[in-house]
Amino acid sequence: MLLATNADLDFELVQIQTQTLGNITAALSRLEAGDYGICHECEEEIPEKRLRALPFATKCLQCQESAEQLEMHERRVRQRQPDFGAVS
Repeated sequence: MLLATNADLDFELVQIQTQTLGNITAALSRLEAGDYGICHECEEEIPEKRLRALPFATKCLQCQESAEQLEMHERRVRQRQPDFGAVS
């Protein structure tokens, strides 16, 4: 069982690394295009402090927090909905 857990962990780490590399590549593309550091939601400049902490950020902190709150709300709504496709 321990091997399966290690394999799962290894797979998860590879996924995280792949996602991070994709985020960095996208940030470099935005830098080349001239829109690096601009929030994709409100189109305001992302503060330098945030970009230093998260160089591939695509949203300012306020827009990111709003998006996360909306995602949490939608997740709660989905959890409350009955699964009509489930077989008893």
